[in-house]
Amino acid sequence: MMKSINVKHLKFILLVIIFILTGCSNKASRNNFLADRFFYYDKDTLNIYEDFEYDKSPEFDKIGNTEYRQRYYKDDKDIEISPDGRFIYYIRYNNTSDSFGELVREDLYLHSVQRKNKNKTLMYRTTQVISYNVSSFDMLFSGKVLYYSNKSKKISIWDGEKNKVIASDIDSYKVDYYENILLLNVKNKDVYDLYLYYLNVEGADIKLIEKGVDNLVGTSKTFDKIYYTKIDEDRKSLYCIRYFEDINIVKEGDFINYLVNEDTGNMYFTISKDEKNYGTVYYYDSSEKELTKVNDNSQINDIIDGKNLSDIAFIKTENKNYLSKSGDLLEFNNSENVEHMYSRAEDMTLFYVSRNDSNKKYDLYSLVMQGEKLPEPEKIDTEVESVDKLYYGSIYYYKSGSEGKDLYKSGRKLRTNVQKTFYLYGNIYMACDKQKDSFNLYRLFYGKLQLVGNNMHSFRLLNKDYIAYISDFDDKNGGKLFLWGEGRTNFVSDGVQAIGNEFSLSRDVYEKE
Repeated sequence: MMKSINVKHLKFILLVIIFILTGCSNKASRNNFLADRFFYYDKDTLNIYEDFEYDKSPEFDKIGNTEYRQRYYKDDKDIEISPDGRFIYYIRYNNTSDSFGELVREDLYLHSVQRKNKNKTLMYRTTQVISYNVSSFDMLFSGKVLYYSNKSKKISIWDGEKNKVIASDIDSYKVDYYENILLLNVKNKDVYDLYLYYLNVEGADIKLIEKGVDNLVGTSKTFDKIYYTKIDEDRKSLYCIRYFEDINIVKEGDFINYLVNEDTGNMYFTISKDEKNYGTVYYYDSSEKELTKVNDNSQINDIIDGKNLSDIAFIKTENKNYLSKSGDLLEFNNSENVEHMYSRAEDMTLFYVSRNDSNKKYDLYSLVMQGEKLPEPEKIDTEVESVDKLYYGSIYYYKSGSEGKDLYKSGRKLRTNVQKTFYLYGNIYMACDKQKDSFNLYRLFYGKLQLVGNNMHSFRLLNKDYIAYISDFDDKNGGKLFLWGEGRTNFVSDGVQAIGNEFSLSRDVYEKE
């Protein structure tokens, strides 16, 4: 669900686009670069590798002298390739330092890419600085670059030739699902004015939505439903704007939390007068403009998104558990130890765990949401340490084993001594047999375990079949870079410090679904 983001504390997060008009899958999105390119660092240089077909010699080139400070470990938005593959954008540290000697200024750079006629060798023109003091950036579907400066509090756009400031004095902002509308809170004394910016060829058309906004609470994916609060005569009020024109007051009160369903634009919220965790839970149907009181002395633990399971919330009291479906309250388990809900929308199934007080572990259950009454839950397994992920309809979780953690799938053991599991492009990858900071990587392929590589430090999935990884790594000298796929492993380079957008035991980069 979408929440407002304060740029003083969090970096700008853009929603992942879905190529609706083109019919392309977002699993090969621009945020994961192009499938046949990846970036890697040696000691002081950022490199690009383009061709991983194994009947050809590797073809790659150096972009330039970047200051490698493991910057790319921290943020997978620090470098991107344009949708047409012609431009590479990245943020790098400038030599400006603070009083502690840390590099604090980040500048946005551009490299133009040009191919030679017959072979695929890349050529790079002179580096171009787009802007200084850039906190974050992302490319729009059009190929334009939107970027934010935390120092100047400005949002700007780069059209390939020039920069244009879109807005100043920005407190928080969002981009809509199709990336053509910006929703911004613009500071106005002690409050904010809420604007819509329709991005176009010339820059942006501006529409004032509301003045004197206290807080941007949440939105639907396409901004056809926008929630915010205002202070009216020392009373806080929650508002909903429908379709950018129809403004409705939802409720006055002391709000504890808000949970907005991005798919439907409907929401749950809690009001409490004594600032406790428990209060009165409400449900608001934005289409019908109807407010429903759900329950007193309750708290919202989660709201479940999904095509068939929309507007279902997990609600707890001090000793009971409920599911609310569009405001209707359904009691499903009297145990106070119920935690963590997971949904499988295709067959209206929920999964949850209930803590076993005897040994501090969990029992795992499934529950089918059909009809007005809930059936008895089905117990899937016991002695569960933690649920890892619901992936492609199956629930994956860990249990204690003789050699460490064992990974299970819907009641079936997959492997022992698993340190971490990665779920990517329909495949399951398991980091096993940890030794210091290295591991052996396996892929679950058509129900069988397939060894990818030994003594691995980190890896990056290029597409569903090809992997780049670093092995034999140490902090001083780096490690060896390999390409794996189609049953073969090819050596690429030595002394490699990191792969762009990589996975490791200490860092996750999740598939953007």
